[in-house]
Amino acid sequence: MKSKKRSKGAWLAGVDVGLKSEVLDIQGKTVRNALASLRFKGVKDVRVGKHFWLLLSGGMPEGAVRREVTKIAEKVLANPVIETFSFTLKRSGRS
Repeated sequence: MKSKKRSKGAWLAGVDVGLKSEVLDIQGKTVRNALASLRFKGVKDVRVGKHFWLLLSGGMPEGAVRREVTKIAEKVLANPVIETFSFTLKRSGRS
């Protein structure tokens, strides 16, 4: 009797994109100033970024998924001239 291979579910990638440290973050400065005006004194700096959730096929091996997410981030989600990105990867439990 053959056992059916259980799917581990789709891959879920959380991609964070933000400005490089040498790029002035005007939006972050505005948020920091607003926090200061509201008397939040412990905040020294704010950097604003973007977060993306990507759901990828569960049938792909982890290495292929990592390469795919890297390509997507480099070509679509981030502007490599002024932004950097990082991502986390896990099984979503969804198929």
